[in-house]
Amino acid sequence: MNDKCLLNIVNDSAFVKLTRRQSDISVSQRFTAARRRASLTITMTTRTPVRLTWLPLIAGLLPLATYHLCFVISASVGHLPWCNPYIDSCTSISATGRQVPEMLVFKGLIIPAAIIIAAFWVIATHWLQQFGAQWDNQTTHWMGRLGTTAALFLVIYTVALGIEHDAYRTLRRVGALLSFTLTYLAQLLLTLQLRKMQRAFPSQLPAWPIPVLSGICAVLIATGVVSLLLDGFYPGYDQIEDAFEWGFALLLNVYFVAFYFVWRALGVRIGVRIQSLELHPCANTEVDQTRT
Repeated sequence: MNDKCLLNIVNDSAFVKLTRRQSDISVSQRFTAARRRASLTITMTTRTPVRLTWLPLIAGLLPLATYHLCFVISASVGHLPWCNPYIDSCTSISATGRQVPEMLVFKGLIIPAAIIIAAFWVIATHWLQQFGAQWDNQTTHWMGRLGTTAALFLVIYTVALGIEHDAYRTLRRVGALLSFTLTYLAQLLLTLQLRKMQRAFPSQLPAWPIPVLSGICAVLIATGVVSLLLDGFYPGYDQIEDAFEWGFALLLNVYFVAFYFVWRALGVRIGVRIQSLELHPCANTEVDQTRT
């Protein structure tokens, strides 16, 4: 005697189909046949793609807001003096998050910001490939790798912040340096790809953000070169180093805000689709044949 069981579960985002056929044979043989033939096929779709224009905006504004908020908290409780760090070079960004309570705010916001930044670079990589940058996939892949690695080092830097130990101090310095450097390199590659795409598709990309992005990259590299030269030849560089750090961080994050207008003009959205995910039963099919 044969029987069939067909179970269909349908909702707005998932379709699950389970088909299983059982034959009138021994218990052990039935489990073996089920293991070979039965499978679970899952198909997931999003009916409405998610608008992503906000992603670079948050990636740029959240770190900036965190730095300044933590500075205000730190100065309010007496951990730092009231000053203009961009001009007075009175404190570093790290100093705004070394002590409680500002350290809790700093870590609680910068780590999610790093995750958002990493998500931005992953999605930007796929967006470039889909939009028409297939002629230079190598540059696009390197851009994504550098950006996500920079976000990882930002997390490492944030976790190590406020812990008084030589190893954590080294992690903090390396994390900050590589986060800044790799983010800039990723932004530079993104700008180069956008310029190529603008020449290939002049009617699809907005005109003004790309010169602004190029200008930010130029100012960043100039700032970095001047900082290195002063560090090597100017004895009083330590007194103005923090101002360079604040300015560099400001430009890196303003870049994301400027890029927001590119995606806003294009109305970038993302949809998720997973098909043909096969899940097989457990490999253990031995059954006591004395059971019925």
